Amino acid sequence: MKIIKHNYTGKSLLELRDEFSTGKAGFYNANWWIDESFAKEHPPRREYEIIFRPDWNNMTYEEQLDKMGNEEFLHPAILAEAILTHFRKTGERLMKNWWTRTSSVDSDGYRVYVGFFDSVGLYVSYYWDDGRRAGLGVSSARKLSTLPEELEINGVRYKRK
Repeated sequence: MKIIKHNYTGKSLLELRDEFSTGKAGFYNANWWIDESFAKEHPPRREYEIIFRPDWNNMTYEEQLDKMGNEEFLHPAILAEAILTHFRKTGERLMKNWWTRTSSVDSDGYRVYVGFFDSVGLYVSYYWDDGRRAGLGVSSARKLSTLPEELEINGVRYKRK
């Protein structure tokens, strides 16, 4: 298990693909999700404590959900940004050899997965049902603070980029 804190910027998966590009430090070059609605969504900006649990595999969606307690599955944009930002800062590849379910489904109703961040990039995939799968762990999160658009400290106003 590994835990990181991440300040999600509110960017969509498509905006993140533009920022991080494709290739070894970005996304795997698969275009299937470009026209999917979840790729254009902007989840709320906030700070997350993200818990990576590759050992919670071979469980159904419901079994994983039951184990999470006050945690939740993440939107693929939040997870992708956290993984790619962490790599940019530390050089560490999170989720090198496993997937996680996300909170999103594609236009055919298949659950969206993120993971296998190897030397060709971070994969965003789909297809598996919500059944048991080896190599399909959990990356869940606890919501921390909501990040405001503007903040005033000692009379000085700060705006988010």
